[in-house]
Amino acid sequence: MNNPDNFDNDQQINIDPNELDQNNFVSNNDINDNNNQEGGKKINAPAFIKKSRNPQVALVTVSIKLLALLFFLFFSIFTSNEAFVMITVVLLVAADFWYTKNISGRILVGLRWWNTFDQNTQENKWTFESKNEIKESNMDRRTFWISLYGFAGIWVFLFIWECISFNFTWAFLCLIALVISGTNVVGFFRCSKIQQKKAGLITKLLLKKFGNKK
Repeated sequence: MNNPDNFDNDQQINIDPNELDQNNFVSNNDINDNNNQEGGKKINAPAFIKKSRNPQVALVTVSIKLLALLFFLFFSIFTSNEAFVMITVVLLVAADFWYTKNISGRILVGLRWWNTFDQNTQENKWTFESKNEIKESNMDRRTFWISLYGFAGIWVFLFIWECISFNFTWAFLCLIALVISGTNVVGFFRCSKIQQKKAGLITKLLLKKFGNKK
């Protein structure tokens, strides 16, 4: 019966070892390197994205905060419409507040807080939940807390700067951004037992350090 692949099973191929040249062989690594070069340079992502368990959430968390800040600092260069700048910054800060409170806080650190209106007492009831708090140190947790505290601190600095510069319109905008972002700072701080413990240790160290000087 004929071989369907037209190969002769009895045919032998003799190879002279002296004719073998190592340069004639291409490793898989060389092939992959060539493919990478042909496809373009590999893009290096930031470290917090590479090491993050939830890179999309971490990226959006930082991006919204950064976008609001950059819009406040630089967009006035391209437009003289202060009302447009103020509305846009407030909308971005509000979007950051909602996303941080409802999505990134729950996914990145395992915390959430909310308030409800009690019809009986006619008062707002605040709830701080930490039963799913992520305790191990990882890039997601560091990204969340650094961005939460850091951008709130920047708004504090900008508010003071605008007041010193007698730009009270922009100072008022910084105050709005500070109140909105600061609400998340307070809410998540009261949720986190870890952050409260760290704050207690820092307070004790400061009291011990400055108390001894008296």
